[in-house]
Amino acid sequence: MGGSWTVEHRCTQCGAPITLEETDRFIICPFCRAKIFLTTEDHFRYYLQPSTKFTEEIFYIPYWRVRGIVFSCDEELEVKSSIVDATYCGYGAGTYPESLGLRPQALRLRFATPESGKSFCEPSFAFHEIFEKIYAGLPQRQMGNLPVRVFYKSFVGEKVSVVYAPFFIKNRALHDGILGKPLKPLKDGMSNIEPPDGVDHPLKVIPALCPECGWDLEGNRDSIVFFCTNCNKAWYLMEHGLEQKPFLVIKGAEGQTKHLPFWRIKVDVEGLQLRSMADLAHVANLPVIVREEWNSTGLHFWVPGFRVHAPLFLRLARLLTLQQPGDIMEYEESIADPQPATLPMNDAPDSLKVIIASLVTMKKRIWPSLGAILIKAVHTDLVYIPFREQEGELFNPSLKVSIAKNALKYGQYL
Repeated sequence: MGGSWTVEHRCTQCGAPITLEETDRFIICPFCRAKIFLTTEDHFRYYLQPSTKFTEEIFYIPYWRVRGIVFSCDEELEVKSSIVDATYCGYGAGTYPESLGLRPQALRLRFATPESGKSFCEPSFAFHEIFEKIYAGLPQRQMGNLPVRVFYKSFVGEKVSVVYAPFFIKNRALHDGILGKPLKPLKDGMSNIEPPDGVDHPLKVIPALCPECGWDLEGNRDSIVFFCTNCNKAWYLMEHGLEQKPFLVIKGAEGQTKHLPFWRIKVDVEGLQLRSMADLAHVANLPVIVREEWNSTGLHFWVPGFRVHAPLFLRLARLLTLQQPGDIMEYEESIADPQPATLPMNDAPDSLKVIIASLVTMKKRIWPSLGAILIKAVHTDLVYIPFREQEGELFNPSLKVSIAKNALKYGQYL
């Protein structure tokens, strides 16, 4: 994946400078050891610092930035994946550069907040309006001399943010506010370029304390779920703050000391008969005898709640959805060594149609109609599955699932 974005921030307790990764939400100040969460009402907003040698008035233009994996199902009847790390101008179509290129990865970012003393305008294009343009910028596959027909595509685990780039006007031309390079002359009749009034989006800073008992919460820098080891509650980091999230655990055997998070999702499917375990056995053509009770056994989809590369993400989702794990219980004690949950609950349903597409055997008949299939998540549970650590891998013998330890390292997925 592309290089990490780094962001400058200052500790709200002692004022010391802190360098963050772009995905960091949980911070421990290295100087005063204060623990805080960062959140915002919709998307995190950052800006690139302009050069100080220019005397012209600087204004900032918003760029949508997305990082994640796009899955596609095409006429070659294969689920393909591409890593996306792109920016696209969200204001003034055709006036400003279409993309920021690699600049945000090479330069230090700062949070775009009211405290910065600058005015940042809202994007005039919503992210969903530019999704197709971002997808069109990916390498397109061909069959013969014609492009491969794509039946369905979806972002999974997308990280969407806004990055503001500095510009100024000089000698009736638009200039880059970092290098000072002239970009294009103003059109006849235009004396200036005036973005709309700025809209402030404050960055919310929340103490990393359990709302129930006041104990320190535990988690990793990019976690979205945090644990209180005192009252054994899990807390989900939302836009407005912390929200308690019940969690379940699959019963483990002796020696299974590593717990990985998964989202177990109950769904309604329209356009395909897929409501029970019997339906799943039929569409996936499982080599088993369908039991009578399977017709009334509810179906759940299982999605990894942590970042891994695309093939492993899809393999784990397939294996667990086909197995429909049982022995699930509420846990009264702190779970041992939980792997950070980093895939937001609301992002998990984006992968469901891709999982279905990978499971069905009648691809020639079903795939052309993927766009017409409607999937609605009815209920989502956070479930931790225990694994045993052994020689470079994690293994669950009852589910026959193994995961290489190095596949869990940060940055391989998003």
